[in-house]
Amino acid sequence: MFKRGFLNSEKARKTMSTEDAVPKPPTVEKLPDGLESVVFESNPDFHIAPPNVLQGMPPGKTRTVFRHWPRDPKGQVMQKERAIQGKMTPNGYQLWGETLYDFFRTTPLPGVDGYSMISTSSKLATWMREHGELSATHELEWAEKEKEPKQIFPCDVGRLIRDREADAKRGWLAPGSPFSKRAPPVLEERIPHHLLPKKLIVHDPWNTLSVAHADDDDDEDIALADKPDVVHAYRLSRSKAGLRKCEEDAERARKAAEEEAASTVNHLYMPGDYGTSLSLILHVTTPPLPPLPTSVDEAHVYIRRRDLCGEGNHSIVYLVEWELPRWLLVGREETFCDQCILKMAEVEIKKRHEAGTLYDRSADASPISSLDCPSDTPIVHVELNPKVQSSAGRGELCEHFQARFDGPLGGEAPATARVVVCAKLSRQFDTHLPREASNYQLFPDWFFEHWSGYNVVKPLQDPTPCGAIVPNFYGYYVPDESEAAAVPRFSPTAEDSQLPPSPRASDDDAPEPVLPKRYLSPILLLEYCGKQIEPDELSIDDRQEATSLFLHMSRTGWMQGSIAARNVLVQPGPLSEWPLGRMVCRPPKNSFRLIDFGRAVKLDRWPEEQDSQVMQLFDLGPLGRGTW
Repeated sequence: MFKRGFLNSEKARKTMSTEDAVPKPPTVEKLPDGLESVVFESNPDFHIAPPNVLQGMPPGKTRTVFRHWPRDPKGQVMQKERAIQGKMTPNGYQLWGETLYDFFRTTPLPGVDGYSMISTSSKLATWMREHGELSATHELEWAEKEKEPKQIFPCDVGRLIRDREADAKRGWLAPGSPFSKRAPPVLEERIPHHLLPKKLIVHDPWNTLSVAHADDDDDEDIALADKPDVVHAYRLSRSKAGLRKCEEDAERARKAAEEEAASTVNHLYMPGDYGTSLSLILHVTTPPLPPLPTSVDEAHVYIRRRDLCGEGNHSIVYLVEWELPRWLLVGREETFCDQCILKMAEVEIKKRHEAGTLYDRSADASPISSLDCPSDTPIVHVELNPKVQSSAGRGELCEHFQARFDGPLGGEAPATARVVVCAKLSRQFDTHLPREASNYQLFPDWFFEHWSGYNVVKPLQDPTPCGAIVPNFYGYYVPDESEAAAVPRFSPTAEDSQLPPSPRASDDDAPEPVLPKRYLSPILLLEYCGKQIEPDELSIDDRQEATSLFLHMSRTGWMQGSIAARNVLVQPGPLSEWPLGRMVCRPPKNSFRLIDFGRAVKLDRWPEEQDSQVMQLFDLGPLGRGTW
């Protein structure tokens, strides 16, 4: 599909893709046949049970299976061991539906209405057609309209960064200053393994990385500029699984880059675009834009102990500012100037018009769909090689782009940008943190992904959203001993000293204290996902959603190892909304995530004992049965 002018930019494509991925309640002008008895409203929200169903449900419960799929009394028995696969997300769980209206109860034994099971429209429709049972015409018609699962992405952090930079230019916050009153945006997007920074420069003026030896004076309110900087070098540490994922991500990126380099960029301009006098449709092809870098050598982390986020027996978690190359967060900012393209095209069109070759097309020119432009308007194809421009204001710009940066809000954008993430530190001699980092690199990709729709996960009997299970993993870093000499060192005091055991030693011949090597904690960088839950304060929907995260882990053989409320985080959602939109979302929607995997293990079986503990933690009663 061709887009007009600037809509063909990488930024526009990303924005359109993201907006398309945001789940919206289906809207219909008229309810499909067969639903009039289910709902009162003519245009219901298909992500909440209808009012007549809600009336019989406890407060805080809006999700349940309320539709029934009728059976032909002479139909065949639905055998569980011969169940049909329906639509699924990458988690592989069978019971997926786009909305609450895509879940049904039905009887596997025709005529035995007292025995029912839960299934989905895609599974039931496929089974019914394969077995010739087509009497449920309304339900079959509804199943045909169900969309495929699609991945949902968090709001664009690049947009939030650009907004913050604009505020700095207006003088609303200090540009380039860590720990300003208005914190940078929280990073909620995944970073491919091959783009994780290989080296971290950690700025730690308050000696936070030593954990046990963190400064305990009263200077935590001192501005960073007034505190002597202490810098440490860290290197990225990968497990075998992490190396394998790094290679896989790099290979996918390489293939995508090769495909992009071998293609051309299409631009479609209509008559009158940008004030031109052209009376025809102009189809322009240009060479591909320069490729993005394929690795990140270095990033910076700014940490201070006042930003404590959580603390346990084995670790301490801080909110930190992570400074990364701007392109990694904002995306490609190289583009072509539409006005320059049209100016070049007018010159080319004039030459071809005089030569009588105006409507000639090259053999390798991309075809134009009839949907892209009016059929009665002449189309001219032109191949051009315009100069690449920077929407960040870097390099030599054309007159049109330069005009954008000459105003008070202009100026070249910085080469780096900061975001907020969590830094998890380990207490000395504890081994939980490296094990947790290894587990994060073993987790399947879908543990970190948000998907549309819902699952009914046994033993639950109600649909729950298909959100991510764990925080995004941003790398495990250890002190780089090779650069230790270039880093300011800690000066131990007498209180830090250790005397070797020598019971025969006297005060006179006591040896000099042996100063220990300074402890610097390794760093596990993770996505910030909110605060610890209070189960008693959660609605039934929320308790079931949090429970489903543990249940999904169990289905893949993962034993979390520490079933406790402190290991479940909650924050306002949905994450596809802008931060302000989440705060005012009505009804409120929460987003949950599991944490603390230092004890987690991968088993070759389904750890059913974990399910019982989780159901008890969230007070959800006995285990349920009856899904197909």
